[in-house]
Amino acid sequence: MVISLIASLIGESGSNQRTQRQSGRWSYYLQSLRSRRYSNLRQDARQESVMGAIGMSVENLDEADRQRYLVLAVFLKDDPIPAKTLEILWDADRYEVEDTMSRFLKKSLAMCEVGQTGEMVYTLHDLQLDFLKTRVRDDLEKEQKLHEHFVNQYLRRANFRFGDIEDDGYIFSHTGYHLHKAGMHHLFPEIYLDLGFVEASLCLLYTSPSPRDVEES
Repeated sequence: MVISLIASLIGESGSNQRTQRQSGRWSYYLQSLRSRRYSNLRQDARQESVMGAIGMSVENLDEADRQRYLVLAVFLKDDPIPAKTLEILWDADRYEVEDTMSRFLKKSLAMCEVGQTGEMVYTLHDLQLDFLKTRVRDDLEKEQKLHEHFVNQYLRRANFRFGDIEDDGYIFSHTGYHLHKAGMHHLFPEIYLDLGFVEASLCLLYTSPSPRDVEES
């Protein structure tokens, strides 16, 4: 992963190999890896190098893309992220999501695959997600606000009618998790006892693979 991440950074400096060698970019990025520490993960040296490479790639994003990438910390490990879910999280249209994720893919900051129903879904490597979560792990308020914003994006789109929450292939199996992380426990009975929400959930029961509700990262 380190090689892929740094190669994407090198590639942005130009395709001419001689120019890249003369620019000293390999030395620059190597020194950056040696001088930066993401040690609060208690990882071994190899993982630390990966964290450093991820950090450099994220810092190299423009501000808008950086902010969009950082909020991916709301997701759980090993969970595919549908493109529609990113539209809701980022309040973006389909083409903005495709363009943004294309840039992340080129920088080796994400992966993509075809989901079980034929739609495009995205994933992050465990270490990429670990990197994102370390930025909010020690700040409970910041972490709560990330999840609160995510939940409210769905609720606003449904005009706070829980039965009208959009099925994006994600939220119905993760509602409890995000409510819990957002500290919005008062909404549990309001949502889960809402007949419209119950009906929508039951309709999806036989098409949703292995729900992972109320799971803590």
